[in-house]
Amino acid sequence: MSIEREGNRPMSLRIAIIGAGLGGLATALALQKSGFRPVVYERSPEFAPLGAGLTMCSNANRVLRHLGLGDMLERDGVTQAQDYRDARSGAVLRRFDRENDLKKYGAPYYKVHRGDLQMEMARLVMARDPDAVVMDSELESIAQHGTEVTLKFANGTEAAADLVIGADGIRSVVRQRLFDDSDPVFTGYVAWRALVPTEGLGEDFMVSAVTAGTDRMINRYLVRARKLINVVCFSRRSGWRSADWSTKSDLGEVFEEFGDFDQNTMETLRLIDPNGVYKWALHTRKPLQSWVSGRVVLLGDAVHPMLPFMGQGAAMAIEDGMILARCLGSIPVLDTALATYQAIRKPRAEELVERSNLMAGVFHNGPDKYTRASDYTDQPTDPSMYDATSVPLQLPN
Repeated sequence: MSIEREGNRPMSLRIAIIGAGLGGLATALALQKSGFRPVVYERSPEFAPLGAGLTMCSNANRVLRHLGLGDMLERDGVTQAQDYRDARSGAVLRRFDRENDLKKYGAPYYKVHRGDLQMEMARLVMARDPDAVVMDSELESIAQHGTEVTLKFANGTEAAADLVIGADGIRSVVRQRLFDDSDPVFTGYVAWRALVPTEGLGEDFMVSAVTAGTDRMINRYLVRARKLINVVCFSRRSGWRSADWSTKSDLGEVFEEFGDFDQNTMETLRLIDPNGVYKWALHTRKPLQSWVSGRVVLLGDAVHPMLPFMGQGAAMAIEDGMILARCLGSIPVLDTALATYQAIRKPRAEELVERSNLMAGVFHNGPDKYTRASDYTDQPTDPSMYDATSVPLQLPN
């Protein structure tokens, strides 16, 4: 199928995006910028600023600023030095000055609230096209008939598209129906998260710090224009394997797991509202040989979920959306555009999956690992240097 155009603008390709998370909305914004009119189908009945903190490295922010999110990031994002601390003493083992990222990479580094970013992305998508997002649309089935894809939703509605983009997360229905029906695999890590208001707190709490003990670590940093502390605690565990990140948890369980951490960290944990603790198990998926099936393509966690220990999971989904939109907007043959997208994105995403697995060991094998500079410097590429807005679009020879 060729992509029909009016001048240099693609006009007629009907594109459906399944999932209005960060990857799906970034894809929608990038497609709109390329002249398409995608429709995003989201299972939730409405948007709400849910979730917790999120790392946005320079490679992600380069794309987000290109898509019109620069003002929001500058207003609500937080950039500050990041400490790596010993859980036994609280001593700072390493420090990274994130203020230098703008000069080093050409785009800043931010910590943001995931829900805030999602809400602003959705607002921009619908400001450009009020019909671009359809809520309360949980995908039940997907079928291909020649060059058309039929979608059926739990609310009884149906839709047809020339191209469907599965951006529906680690438990992707699109992936399960057309690519791989196996379940996500438990990684052996469990996490707890909470948000703490900063009003009235002293400077000792206004830090960004990864505090590590053997098999356990706590990451805390400021979000929402320094109004909240995001706290996320990780532990190697077996047994409990629920991947639902909105499951309520008992604060006492957090104290039991991390009660021997340093005094400053424990003081931060004591500020947590007992009714505001959530727990989930971290899962992954096996790599797929192909991200494309006919007129259906996957991106983000639907195809390459990764552990959060490099802060690149959301960034990879955002990069995917940018590259896919550029391929569709500049390569006239749809099959070639999809093949080019896969050829560009698959090696990078799979490399970052492996490096995130490596960093899980760095963060959970005890504080002494932090002194090994090779864990940070002996890497083939610096992920923050990547520019999805300008990387060449070409198939390998």
